[in-house]
Amino acid sequence: MGYARTILRGYCATPNLVTEFSPFYLLHGREMHLPCNDNLKARCSNENSSQGSCLENLKTSLRTAYKLVNKANKRSHQGNKELLTEKQRDAVLKKTT
Repeated sequence: MGYARTILRGYCATPNLVTEFSPFYLLHGREMHLPCNDNLKARCSNENSSQGSCLENLKTSLRTAYKLVNKANKRSHQGNKELLTEKQRDAVLKKTT
């Protein structure tokens, strides 16, 4: 049970091959702070930044991420669809010959 949290944390921090974003980033709008990342700083660490501008930056970056994820998912889906269609065609050809 002790390793389950470590494994889950690693999974949530790892970018997806298709979306290129980690699940944690898509949920929280920032990368996960891991013990090995002591130098990681928040995006709105400037003292002059207002909370409203931080929220606007977060909303903008999440919108961009969601658009990129949506586009990557569509590309992956199309590729999988073409691969499946090819496999189905091969299966039909094997049955008929």
